[in-house]
Amino acid sequence: MATFVVTYDLSDGWVEVKNAAKAAGFYDCVTMNDRSRRKLPNTTLFIEAVSGQAALQQFVGVVEQVNRPRFKKIVLEKIFVSQVGDFWLNSNESC
Repeated sequence: MATFVVTYDLSDGWVEVKNAAKAAGFYDCVTMNDRSRRKLPNTTLFIEAVSGQAALQQFVGVVEQVNRPRFKKIVLEKIFVSQVGDFWLNSNESC
């Protein structure tokens, strides 16, 4: 397993998708070197997965799950997935 960053654009349903993704194992807080916990940007999540493709498929599955009971469909407009190595984060929001 490795850590992947997933950043995305949606047409609608940002809160519902983010909450469902967090319930499915994605997370939006990271631990910094000083042990503080900081929040990622709004449409950015981390996930532990076996591959980038698996992380992408898991997120697409979350969007599809949220879409099922909705009248207006959420469109996943863009998505970027990459394995995390060293990272730097400037966030004014603690977790």
